[in-house]
Amino acid sequence: MRQGLRIHPSYAIGLLVLAASALVAAQEQPPRFRTGINVIQIDATVLDRDGKPVRGLTESEFTVLENGRPQRLIGLSEVVLPDPVEPSTPWLRDVVPDVADNQGPEGRLLVLVLDDAMLPPDPAILKASKDIARGAIERMGPADRMAVVFTRDNRNAQDFTADRSKLQNAIERTSIGFMFAAGTPSRHFYEASIGTLRLVAEALRKVPYRRKAIVYVSVGVPVDYDRVGRESLRGIGDTSISGGLLDRVRDVFGQALWSNTAIYSFDPSGLGGLEAFAATRPKVQIGDPRRFRWFLEDVAENTGGRATLQTNGYGHGLNRMFEETSSYYLLGYESTSDPDDGKFRRVEVRTSRAGASVRARTGYFARRDRDERRKRDASPSTTLAIADVIPRSDLPIQAVAAPFAVSGAKDAAIAIVVRLRHGGPQTGLQQQVELLVAAFDHDGRQRRSQSQSVGVRLREGEHTETTYELLTRIDLRPGRYSVRIGAHNTAIDKSGSVFVDIDVPDFSNEPLSLSGLLVTASSSPTAAPKDALQPIVPVVPSTQREFARQDRVSGFLRIYQGGKSPLQPVSMAVRLLDATGRIVSQRTESISSDRFIVGRAFDYPVPIDVSALPTGAYLLEVEAQTSMVKAQRRQVRFEVS
Repeated sequence: MRQGLRIHPSYAIGLLVLAASALVAAQEQPPRFRTGINVIQIDATVLDRDGKPVRGLTESEFTVLENGRPQRLIGLSEVVLPDPVEPSTPWLRDVVPDVADNQGPEGRLLVLVLDDAMLPPDPAILKASKDIARGAIERMGPADRMAVVFTRDNRNAQDFTADRSKLQNAIERTSIGFMFAAGTPSRHFYEASIGTLRLVAEALRKVPYRRKAIVYVSVGVPVDYDRVGRESLRGIGDTSISGGLLDRVRDVFGQALWSNTAIYSFDPSGLGGLEAFAATRPKVQIGDPRRFRWFLEDVAENTGGRATLQTNGYGHGLNRMFEETSSYYLLGYESTSDPDDGKFRRVEVRTSRAGASVRARTGYFARRDRDERRKRDASPSTTLAIADVIPRSDLPIQAVAAPFAVSGAKDAAIAIVVRLRHGGPQTGLQQQVELLVAAFDHDGRQRRSQSQSVGVRLREGEHTETTYELLTRIDLRPGRYSVRIGAHNTAIDKSGSVFVDIDVPDFSNEPLSLSGLLVTASSSPTAAPKDALQPIVPVVPSTQREFARQDRVSGFLRIYQGGKSPLQPVSMAVRLLDATGRIVSQRTESISSDRFIVGRAFDYPVPIDVSALPTGAYLLEVEAQTSMVKAQRRQVRFEVS
C-alpha cells in the first residue's frame, strides 16, 4: 500500500502520471502580462443571474482589490474556448496522432484526482466515481488535455493527453480503498488525499498561462477548519487524527491560489452521503459526516471552483464546470505590495455589469525567493525543458517513437524521430543541436537517459523555414513509459521539449505482437545521423504526416511471434479510411509460418498510394492476428493536400 505519491517533486504532475501529450503553445495566445516583476495574472469567470458566462466586458468594467486596495489594471483579454464539434466519424475524435507536438491550440488543462485513499468499500460509490470521471472525459473540448491521478495507488495514472482511450483505461482500474474497512478511519488516508491535491496544485504552478482545473472525486476529508472564524480541529474520536492537518489544508489552498487552479469537487457517495453508507455498517465510525462535505465545499469555494454534493446526478455539475471554464477573462495588474515578502494577499475581482458576479481566486502567496525566481527565468536548457509539467514550446518540436525487438536482448529498441522547425535561411545550412532523451516509468523513476550533440547539414537551396529531423534510439524493458525529449539549438539559443507516450511490448514472450508503425516519405526533410537507426530498421522514418499527391509514401512495421510455441500463420488486414469513415481501400493476406524464421519476426512493408486520394484526412489501420491470438492493431493518421 502506498502512502500518497512517491514521486520526485521536480517532476510532480508530469511524472506522477505517465507520459504527456499536452500542448503548451497556442496558435493565437492571449497576452502575457510581463511588464514588471510584480505583475499578477488572474483568471476570472463572469456569470449572469442564470449562471451563464458574460462576454464582451471591457477593462473599465473590472475592479481588482488586493488587501482591500484598488490595483491598476495593465491588461485584459477575453478567452473563449471552442465548443466540442462532433466529428464526421468517430476515429477523428478517438484516434490521436502518433506524432507528438509541442505546438497547437490552447485548451483547458484538467487533472482528474480520483481519491481512492478515501473511497469507501461500496460498489455503488465506486461506480459513481467512475461515472463522474467518464462524464468529465466525454465533455473534453478539442484542445483540452487531461491527466488522471490517484491518491493511494498511482500505478495506473495517466499524464496529460487528449487520448480518451488512455484516460478511460486509467479510470477503469480504480479500485476500492481501505479507508473504512477497519471501522475507524486512519490519518494515513487523510494525508494521502490532502497531499495529492497539494502536489497537483504545486505542479500546475509551472503552467502559468493556461485555464486549469482539478476535478476532485472524493467523499472528502473530515477536517473542521476555520469555517466561521474558528481555528479548531476536531478528529473522529481522537483529536490526534486530525491534528496537524490544518496546515496541510491551508497549503492546498495556497498552492491552488498561486497556481491559479480551480478545484471542482464531486462527492460520489450521492444522495444521503456517507450517512447512508454508514447506516448499513454498524462498525464504521465516521463521526460528524458534515465535516467531509465541508471540506469538499471549502476546497472548491476557496479556489474558485464548485462542489457537487448530495446528488445522484452529476451531469449538471460537470456541465457547469466546463461552461465556466470555457469563457473567462485574463486580468493583469501590477501589485503595489512587496513582490518577495512571502505574505498572503487577499484578492477580490469585481465587475460593474449589472446582475453579474465574478468567480476568481481569492488570493495568492507572494514569492520569497527573488534570486531563485530570476534563476528560473534564465535561459532554458534541455534538462529544464523535460522537467516541465507540459512540453516547452520555445523551439517547435515534433516526435514519434516506435518500439522494436532487439535480437537476443531483453530490452527493446525505441526508434525515435525528432523534427525541429525554426527561422528561415538566415539560420544557416549547418545546425548543431544538443539532444536529451529520458524515459520514466509509471512511478516517475528515470529508467534510461542519454544525451548527444547532433550536427545537421541542410540541403542547398531556398529555405523559407529551417526544418530537419534527428534520428536516435533508447533501449527499454517492456512496460509503459513517458519518453521526454529536449532539444537545444545552439545557433539560435532556443530550447523545446516534447513528450511521447509509449507502450513497449514483451516481444520475446507475447505470442503475437507488433512493432510501432513507421512512415517514410519522399518529401521528408533532411535527417541526421542517417545511419542512426540502421541496426533497428531498414528504412529512414519521418514525422511527416502531410503529403502531396506526388509524394512516395510507405509504412513499415515488424511482426513478432514470441515464446516457444510453434509458429502460426498470421492473417493481415490493411485498411484506409477517409474522414467520413468510409473504407477507401483494403487488402488482406496470410503470412505463412515459415516466413518467421529469423528471430521469429517478419518485416511488413505497407505501401500508401496517395496519388489518387482527394484532399482530406485519412486513417491507416494495420491488423495482425492468428487463430490463437486476437487482432493486434497499429494506426496512423495523415492528410493529403
